[in-house]
Amino acid sequence: MVDLISRAEGAGYNTMFGGKEHPNLTKLSIAEVLDLQQKNIKSAGGSPAGAPQVTAKTLKGLIKDGVVKLSDTFNEQTQEKIIHHLMETAGYSKFVRGDLDPNAFADNLAGIWASLPLPNGDSAYKGVAGNHARISRQQLMDAIERLRQ
Repeated sequence: MVDLISRAEGAGYNTMFGGKEHPNLTKLSIAEVLDLQQKNIKSAGGSPAGAPQVTAKTLKGLIKDGVVKLSDTFNEQTQEKIIHHLMETAGYSKFVRGDLDPNAFADNLAGIWASLPLPNGDSAYKGVAGNHARISRQQLMDAIERLRQ
C-alpha cells in the first residue's frame, strides 16, 4: 500500500506540492518541513510533502497526537510511519480483522489521499487545487485485497 499511495500521489520521499523535488527533504526535521510547507502555501498554494504528500494541517495533527515530533527527521522511515498511521486511522486493523468492509476502507483511504478514487472513480477532493484520482478503483481494491493475504 505504501508503494501504491506514493505512486498514486506521484510523489517520492523528496517531493513537494506540485511534483517539485526538494533534494534534501528527507534530511530536514519535521519543524523545517512545516516551515517549508508554510512558505509553499503562500507561494504555490499547497503544502503536501514527501511520499505521503502529507499536508501541513495533517502533519500538525500528527505532532499533536504524538505520532511524530518536531525534532524527528522527515526521512523515509518517518514518512512510512506517517503513511502507516494514516492507514490505521482509515481502519486498516479493522479491515484486516474483517470488521470493516473493503469498500469502506477504500473510501476512508480516498478521504485521506486525493489521488485514490471513490466508487465513482473521482477523487474526494476533485476540483480542489487540481486534485483528481490517479488510479482506478479496481487498482485500489486489488491492493486492499492483497493486504489480507
